[in-house]
Amino acid sequence: MTGTAGPGTVERLRAWANGSLPLSAAIELLVRAFDGRFARTDEPWIRVEPNGSSRSATSARGGGG
Repeated sequence: MTGTAGPGTVERLRAWANGSLPLSAAIELLVRAFDGRFARTDEPWIRVEPNGSSRSATSARGGGG
């Protein structure tokens, strides 16, 4: 599938990473590189919680956030 991450997804990912410079940098790379296609919710490293919030898979492994 091609395309870019939706603006709502980008905002939720940035909010999730807020307060952590390394996580914020990683999210910016996902969002800005290759027109944001690596920050889409259909990628395996992006999780969408039942309440609609997005997060990176790192938090699922206890890596932060």
